[in-house]
Amino acid sequence: MQRMRGLALIAVLWLVAALSIIVAGLLQSVRTEARLGTQLQDVALASASGEAAMQLALQSLLAAGKPLDRLADVNMPWMDQSIAVRIMPLNGYIDLNAAPPSCLRRCSRPPPGCLWIGLMRLRRRRCASALSPAPMARRPASRPWKT
Repeated sequence: MQRMRGLALIAVLWLVAALSIIVAGLLQSVRTEARLGTQLQDVALASASGEAAMQLALQSLLAAGKPLDRLADVNMPWMDQSIAVRIMPLNGYIDLNAAPPSCLRRCSRPPPGCLWIGLMRLRRRRCASALSPAPMARRPASRPWKT
């Protein structure tokens, strides 16, 4: 009888140790999830603050009524903090859908002194041979490679 009580005590101690390991793992998982939720909330707040600062910068630019002719760095106040916004004019860019073909040809040329060979420069009769893959040697399953 005394021996049975000793085995029951050991079994209960092992059960308590296993349950404590399970509870410790569960607590660690809950802490990690809470930390991850806080980080995701911070990222969402930072993204929304950046978007708000950009919208405020555009609103102030439109309210001023003057065109933007150079790069401008603006600090916009938002929620008790200052957010830096860089505004860049889009003058000088080419609309590929509305540009005349002569302009597009000038833009697609390589700069002088640059080694560049494009497919556009290949002659039509050479183009097919330049793009087709080289013939590959085939080995039948029962024979060795030909050398």
